[in-house]
Amino acid sequence: MALYAFDGTWNSEKDAGEYDRNTNVVRFKDLYAGTKFFYKGVGTKHGFLGKVAGGAFGVGGHERIEEAKKDMAKYERQLSKSQDAEKTLHQQMADAASNHEELLELDAKLRALLAERETVEAAWLEAADLIGD
Repeated sequence: MALYAFDGTWNSEKDAGEYDRNTNVVRFKDLYAGTKFFYKGVGTKHGFLGKVAGGAFGVGGHERIEEAKKDMAKYERQLSKSQDAEKTLHQQMADAASNHEELLELDAKLRALLAERETVEAAWLEAADLIGD
């Protein structure tokens, strides 16, 4: 399962080596073992005007969603490559139908590919849900 960590207004990732400088969002992201994406809070870009507009009116919120959309597009590319690799493995399995040892190796590769794809699909679905809100 992927983590999409959106920090709060005016918050961004600080030096993780210094105690108590980061927000709980950053700390949680740092401890999370799975796939993770971190997005700075509104008001952290575009200098002083960006800080004021982000803090007062949430300017920059749409930018963060656009960043999540880019991450989602990355997952879509990974899924497409995975589907192509699966087709290739199926063809290799058909070609090696009489070679049991090679079939076992190809089957192991296919199982690993499908497990990886399941993880990517779950992350894509989470990103889609996030963007849809």
